[in-house]
Amino acid sequence: MRDEYRAYHEIYLRALDRCRPGVRASEIYDFIVAAFGQRGWRYTQVLVGHSVGAWWHQQEPILARGRDTLLEDGAVIAVEPITERWYLQDMIVVRNNGPELLSDTFPTDEIFVIG
Repeated sequence: MRDEYRAYHEIYLRALDRCRPGVRASEIYDFIVAAFGQRGWRYTQVLVGHSVGAWWHQQEPILARGRDTLLEDGAVIAVEPITERWYLQDMIVVRNNGPELLSDTFPTDEIFVIG
């Protein structure tokens, strides 16, 4: 189970790193679908993340198939690819030199076990 989580987490971090200005929202979605597929996992969710703003929870850019919206410097994005077993969500600020992690209080490198 830990190896599976590590694989999920590594794909997740690679997806976060792709969140840079000028990248199409659909490219992040397509990356997740392809990377999960290489692991033998099927991605069935309609999105892998979305912008967060003052007026709406899931506003553009929506990280989903066919979304041509370009990510912009300073955009706040919630990235949340879901599998049948794993779910992580972080909020980042899109930056030219790579994403700035806003939700860094709780480490996700290892599985959090309760009990």
